[in-house]
Amino acid sequence: MVRAMLHKTRGTYVLLAAYALAVGCGDDAVDTAATVTETEGTTGAATLATTGAATDATSEGTTAGPPTSGGTMMGTGTTDATTGTGTTGPGTTGPGTTGPGTTGPGTTESETTGPPPACDDLEQNGLETDVDCGGPDCEPCEDGQMCLEGLDCVSTLCDAELCVSCGDGAMNGAETDVDCGGADCEPCADGQMCLEGGDCESQLCDEELCVSCDDGAMNGAETDVDCGGPDCAPCQLGEMCLEDGDCESQLCENELCVDDNQCITGKGCLVVVSNNQNQAFIYEPEGLTLIDSYPGLNNAQSVAAGPNGKLYVGQGSIIRTVDILDKSTADIGAGLVSGNLYGMTVTDDRVYASGSGMSTVRVLDLDGVDQGTVTSPNGSNLRSTAFGPEGDFYLTSFSGGPGQHWDPGFAYDGAFGGGGLSTAFGVATRSNGDVIIVSQNNAAYYVFTKDGGYLKSVGVSCNGQIRNIATDGEDTLYVGCYHSNKVVVYDADDSVVDEVSVSLPSGVDILPVWPSP
Repeated sequence: MVRAMLHKTRGTYVLLAAYALAVGCGDDAVDTAATVTETEGTTGAATLATTGAATDATSEGTTAGPPTSGGTMMGTGTTDATTGTGTTGPGTTGPGTTGPGTTGPGTTESETTGPPPACDDLEQNGLETDVDCGGPDCEPCEDGQMCLEGLDCVSTLCDAELCVSCGDGAMNGAETDVDCGGADCEPCADGQMCLEGGDCESQLCDEELCVSCDDGAMNGAETDVDCGGPDCAPCQLGEMCLEDGDCESQLCENELCVDDNQCITGKGCLVVVSNNQNQAFIYEPEGLTLIDSYPGLNNAQSVAAGPNGKLYVGQGSIIRTVDILDKSTADIGAGLVSGNLYGMTVTDDRVYASGSGMSTVRVLDLDGVDQGTVTSPNGSNLRSTAFGPEGDFYLTSFSGGPGQHWDPGFAYDGAFGGGGLSTAFGVATRSNGDVIIVSQNNAAYYVFTKDGGYLKSVGVSCNGQIRNIATDGEDTLYVGCYHSNKVVVYDADDSVVDEVSVSLPSGVDILPVWPSP
């Protein structure tokens, strides 16, 4: 008879069995208790165990399976018990049952250790910053694609999480204008936006625009167009300035560049006196820009620039001198001159004064001391005087010959005129020796040879009287249109080239050099 019972103790199943075995006649029967043990999750094979005497044992084994389940196989063994000691039988595999099993440690492949995503799958995945580009695994992105840092971009420039470059036709990144400026792109051209000088090709940024010294505009720190200031080349004579360093001549007077040796090379400065404003004015002849003015005159009728930095102004019964630099005045010639001094000529050391109240030309030294006279043998009511390039002396008058000529050394040659010249007033000469005389009332000037031969007349656009005239070193002619309140400028070919407005210009002359301090 066999009694069997399956009992579970602390998770281990125990099978108890009693066997009555008869071995031969009269042999004692031996009861042997066999114990079968199920062990959780140790080995996948069946294990045969024996205890003391012959034992028919089964062993429960476990096999480490996949991470989520474990199985147990129960095996049974047999014992051929012929001796009392027992031997280990071969054992057979019992039907087995599924044990609870345990979870082995195992490993799991993750995204970080697995293969990177493909950079050509037309999707944004992995560490890509845009579709199939950016990040550590794919090629950099093009302009306009998303990025996190410069290395994500072909251009190596990432701005607001978008790839940008200096050639994308848009103002982005650190650019100050489209595709230029900032730390990454080429400097900007003139007129483009900037924040500092380094943003510009010219290295000059003014009011957030790139400027330069050759853009045809007055900008930046320039004092005139493309010159002056700390960045550009110094300005030429007659151009605007704020200090001496703005000028090529290193002399800035009344915010204009002037020359300490020469007003304009070969030309000189234009000097004009106004009869009703009681002032003298000095202009640079290139643009007829006013350099300075000199008040304190009285009924000025004529003017001449002296070699000593002074102007000599004919006004009635005296000659008033004006220092060009300090503007101080002095009167000379009292008792020697009189009437209206319509003519004033100054050489290196002599002053020649003439006018309607005088019958001769009065000669004085530069301080006003009497040096004699030049007497006209043919006419009175004198007007103006001038010297030719070879030393010839000329005088105009309202009576006798309108023009009178003395050879060098003051040898009188005779009166001359022609072409309808009358009421002669101002007189001047050109470098070729030609003599120009204006007619006060005929609105014209007349051109003669050095010996008085008539050449032509030129109409002047003046209403009313014409007064004095002057020529500069380039044979430019300046005509004082008295009642038209202007000085008209003619070139050496007798064509009008400019004019300057002056109220009642009664006298004109040329200052060949600006006096030194």
